[in-house]
Amino acid sequence: MSLPSPQPHGRLPDPGAELRTLRGIAESLGQLDCVREIDVTLRALESGTLRIAVLGQFKRGKSTLLNAILRRDLLPTGVLPLTSVATEIRDGDGELWVFRADGPPFRTAPESLAEYVTERRNPENVQHVDRVELKVPLPAWARDVVFRDTPGVGSIHESTTREASRLLSEVDAAIFVLSPDPPVSAVELAFLRAVSEHAAKFFFVLNKVDLVPLDELEALTDYLDRALRERAGFAQPTIYRVSARRALERHREALESAPGDSGLSQLVADLTGYLGRGRAAALRESAGRRAARYGRRLLGAVQLARTTFRTDHVVFVAAMDRLDRATHELREEQRAADAVLDADLARLISGLDPELDRFRAQEGAPIAVALERRLDGSRAVGGAHLVQEFDEAMREELLPRVAELRTSLERQLLTGLEAAGGRYVARTRALLGDVERTVRTVFRVEVPAIDDELDLAPTERYYPHAEGIYEATFAGQTMLLLPAAALRRRLRARLPTIVAERLDQQAGRVRSDLFERGQRTVSEFRVRMHARLDESALALRHAAAAGQEAASADPRTRAEWSDRLDRWEADLRPLLEANSPPAIVLPAEPGGPP
Repeated sequence: MSLPSPQPHGRLPDPGAELRTLRGIAESLGQLDCVREIDVTLRALESGTLRIAVLGQFKRGKSTLLNAILRRDLLPTGVLPLTSVATEIRDGDGELWVFRADGPPFRTAPESLAEYVTERRNPENVQHVDRVELKVPLPAWARDVVFRDTPGVGSIHESTTREASRLLSEVDAAIFVLSPDPPVSAVELAFLRAVSEHAAKFFFVLNKVDLVPLDELEALTDYLDRALRERAGFAQPTIYRVSARRALERHREALESAPGDSGLSQLVADLTGYLGRGRAAALRESAGRRAARYGRRLLGAVQLARTTFRTDHVVFVAAMDRLDRATHELREEQRAADAVLDADLARLISGLDPELDRFRAQEGAPIAVALERRLDGSRAVGGAHLVQEFDEAMREELLPRVAELRTSLERQLLTGLEAAGGRYVARTRALLGDVERTVRTVFRVEVPAIDDELDLAPTERYYPHAEGIYEATFAGQTMLLLPAAALRRRLRARLPTIVAERLDQQAGRVRSDLFERGQRTVSEFRVRMHARLDESALALRHAAAAGQEAASADPRTRAEWSDRLDRWEADLRPLLEANSPPAIVLPAEPGGPP
C-alpha cells in the first residue's frame, strides 16, 4: 500500500503542497473519487488554466449565452435540452476530441459536435460520451481558459443530473444563468449553495430579458437579487441582464450592438478583467477552497480507518456483514419508497382533475357572453375582419383565465410534491437508522445527513396559445370569404361549442404540462437520493477496508500506519469546520453558502 511521505502538522500554506498531501491520504484510504478530483485541481493549478463553467437549470439558454460571449456559433442550440455530455471549449486550431467512457478518445471535425452532445443525435447519451473538447481560435482575453457548457440541472435524464453534480468539483469560476420563467427555483438555489463551496467567483446572468416587459424587468431583477442574498448566501451579487439570442443574431448579421446589449458587453468586460488581473489569486483561492473541502471529507475517512485498524478482525467481519445486510435491506425498502412516491404523484395529478372540470364547466358561460357582446358590437363588413376580431376577443377572454388556473394548479401540485418529498426523506432517514447505528456504534463515524427539496420542474413545452377558428377548422378559408353578417350568425350559433372546445383544449394542455413537470421533478429527486446513499456506502466500505488491511500487516507496517493516522488527523483537523462532526462526506453533497 503506497503511503505519502511525512508532512509537518497543521495547515500548509501552499495549496499545491496541501493538495498533494491530501491526494496521498485519499489514495491510501481508497477514496478514489477524491483522488480524481484532487488530480483535476492539481493539473489546473500547475497549468495556470482557469475553468469557467456555464451553470444553471436546463433550457435557460446556457449554450446560446456562451456562443454570444465568444461571438461564434460554436454550440448547438434548440428546443431539446443537451444530454449528460459536457462540452469544453479552449483555444486551438479547430478540432474536436470525443472522450468516451468505453473506449479511447478520438478526433473528428468540429462541425460534428451535435452528433455527440444533443438529445436529438445522442438520446440519453447512448454513445457513452464522457465529454467532448472543442479546440477553436478564441479571443485573446479568453486564452488559457477552459469554458465548460454543462448539462442542465433538473433534466428528466438521470445521467444528466448525476453529471451536473459531478462537475461541481471542477469549477474555478461560474457563470450562473437564470431566466424569467421561473426566475429561480429551489433546485437552482440548492445547486448554487453546493457550487459556492467550489467556485471562487460568480457571474449571475438574467438571460432572455427580451421576453420581459420593461416595466417588470426592474422588479424581476430585485427579486433575483433578494433570492441570491437571502436564500443562497451571496452578499452582493451582480446580475447582468442579457438577451443572448438577440445579441447573437445581431452578430451573425454584422449589425451594430443595440442599447439592450449593454448587459452582455459589461459581462464580457468584467470577465476580461477577472481573467487578467485576478487569475493567479482566483486559482489559489479555488485550490484552497477545494483543499479545505477534501480535508473535511478525508478526516472522517481517517477516523473510520483508525477505528477499523484497532478492531479485532472477527469483530470487523461481523460488523461489515451487519452493514452489508442493513445496506441491502435499505436498498430494497428504498424501492418500496420509490413506488410510494410514484403513487403520490399519480394521486396529486388526479387531484387536479376536479379543478380542471370546474374550469370547463364554469368558465364557458361568461366567456360566451363576452364574445356575444363583442360580436354584437363589431362593425366588421368582411368575414376576414370579423374572424380576426373574434379570435382576438377569444384570446383576451380565455388566456388570462387559463393563466390563473395554471398558477393555482402549480401551487397545488407543488404543495403536494413538497409534502410527498418530506415523507420520502423522513422514510429514508428512518430506513437509514440501522445503517447509522452500525456505523456509529462500531466505526464511530457519522453518516452524512440525507436531505433534499422538491421544486416543480420548469416548463419545457407549454406556452400560452389558443387556436383561432381559422386555425382550428378546414372551413377556415370559407369563413374568411363570407360576409360578416352571415358569419356573425354562424359564430353565434356555434359559440357554446367553440368555447367548450377551447376550454377542453386548454385544460388538457395544462394537465399534460403539469404531469410532465411532476414526473421530471420526482425522477430527478429520486436520482439524487439514490446516488447519495450509494456513494456514502462505497466511501464507508473503502475507508473501513483500508484500516483493516493495515491491521493485518506485519508489526512494523502496523506501527507506521498508527503513526501516519495520527499525523493525518493532525494535518486534517484544522480543515474541519468548527463544531462539525467528522463524516464520510459525499462527493456531490451540497455545502453551505460562502
